[in-house]
Amino acid sequence: MLQRPGYNSRRFFWLPTMAKPKNLGWVLAGVGTQLAAMVITGFGLGLLVDTWLDTAPIFMFIFGCLGFVGGILNACKLLVRLG
Repeated sequence: MLQRPGYNSRRFFWLPTMAKPKNLGWVLAGVGTQLAAMVITGFGLGLLVDTWLDTAPIFMFIFGCLGFVGGILNACKLLVRLG
């Protein structure tokens, strides 16, 4: 595996490595689905909080961004575990 300059492979040392699956395409589709689900859930929760507090859609934006960041972190963690 080629290493990028400045890449520290020990950064995620606490994550156990996974065996590479035969159908990697399904794993990547699952990563995309998890990312989309987290963003949609964030927007949904934000909409509920905005409706409950009768505010402008500020919480929908905040929770949507948090869902996006959480989805990206989750996807990175899974892809690093795959190697």
